[in-house]
Amino acid sequence: MLLLQVHGSLDEASAASETVKWKDFLSLTWDACRRPMLWFYSLAGFLWVLCVWSLNSWMAIIIKNMLAGTALANSTSSGGNSQVNTLHATLYSAIPYFFAAIAMWVSAWSSHRFQERTLHIGIPAVFGGIVLSLFAPLYTASFVAGFAVISIAITSAYATQSVMYAKVTDALDTRVAGVGLSIFNATGASIGGVVGNLVVGALVGKMGSFVQAMVFMGVFLLASGLLMCGLWVWEKFCQRPVCKTSDAGLELGLSDAAQIHPTLEKTV
Repeated sequence: MLLLQVHGSLDEASAASETVKWKDFLSLTWDACRRPMLWFYSLAGFLWVLCVWSLNSWMAIIIKNMLAGTALANSTSSGGNSQVNTLHATLYSAIPYFFAAIAMWVSAWSSHRFQERTLHIGIPAVFGGIVLSLFAPLYTASFVAGFAVISIAITSAYATQSVMYAKVTDALDTRVAGVGLSIFNATGASIGGVVGNLVVGALVGKMGSFVQAMVFMGVFLLASGLLMCGLWVWEKFCQRPVCKTSDAGLELGLSDAAQIHPTLEKTV
C-alpha cells in the first residue's frame, strides 16, 4: 500500500518492489546512461556542487577572515591566529544552515502544493548565485551585509536540493531510478566536490583574497539555476497544443471534404 501511494500506479509499485539481481546491474546502468536528461541534471548538479560544497568547506575560514578584516586582501587559509575569531566563526557558521533547513522544507512543500519543480530549482539558484557574486561590495559596506550574503546563498542553494532529487527521479523509470541517482550523485558530489574545493583553494592562494573565489562559486550556482530555468522554457514549449491543433484541423478538413464529396466519407 505504501509503495502504491508513493509511486501512484501498480506497475511502478511492482517495479519498485523487485529485487535487482547483480547480473541485471550492468544492463540497468547502461539503460540509465542512455537517458540524455540524466546527464542534463548531472551537469546542473555538478555546477551546484562546485558552489555549495566549496562554500560548505570554506565557510568557517571565510567568516574568520571576515572577522579579521582580511577577506578582501591578505586572506589566508587559516584566517589568522585569533582563538576568539575561531570560536566566533564556528558559531556563526551554524546560522546559515538553520535558515537552509527551513528553506528546504518550504521549497519541498511549495513544490508539492503547486505541482511544479523546475522553477523551484532554477529561481533560488539564480538568486543565490547573483547574491553570492556581490559579496565583495556588500562586505565592504559592513560585516553584517557580507554575512547576509553567505546566509542567503546557502539558504537559496539548499532550497533546491530536495526538489532536484525529486526532479531527477521523475525523469527515470522506477527500475533504473536507483542507478540513475547513483550516477547523478557521483557526477556531482564526487567530481564537483573535489574540483570546487581545489579551485577555491588555488584562487585564494594565488590572489590572496576571497573575492575571486566568491565570484567563482556564485557564477556556477547561477549557471546551474539558468540551466533549470532554460529547461522550464523548453518544457513549456513542448506543452504547446500544436499537435492537438493540427490533428483537430485535419479532422475538420476531412469532415468538410466528406460533406462536399459524399463518396469520400467511406474512404475517410
